Amino acid sequence: MAKKNVLLSLPEEIVETVDRFAEERELTRSAAVEQIIMEFERKTESQIDLVARRFLEIFDEKYNAVFTRLRLGTRTADINSQITLELLNTLMIQFCEDVDLVPTKKYRAIAFMQAEAEIKKRIAAYKQNKDWKNQKEND
Repeated sequence: MAKKNVLLSLPEEIVETVDRFAEERELTRSAAVEQIIMEFERKTESQIDLVARRFLEIFDEKYNAVFTRLRLGTRTADINSQITLELLNTLMIQFCEDVDLVPTKKYRAIAFMQAEAEIKKRIAAYKQNKDWKNQKEND
């Protein structure tokens, strides 16, 4: 690291503190100032790390439930979308004419139940593959 001469005007107490620090550690005044500044920077960095870690802990405590609900809601919406696409595909293939809507509360068609089971199997397989992949990474 290149060094540069700098003229500083400091209060007498500060100069005495730097001299005491230098004497205790057998350093020059310049080396003492350099070490004091480097220690200050290290402490500042560790304080920033502590603040960041604490922020993440508080954020996780406060919003973890929100993100869990969001994730579960998104998963449910995804499953429902996939089932809907499966059913629409089946209907489009089987029928060429207009058909009235039959709500699933009123009647659950065999195709609906099959689509639901197929999507659940697919999701379970994806999850199993993800779990195996995570297990391999952890081993």
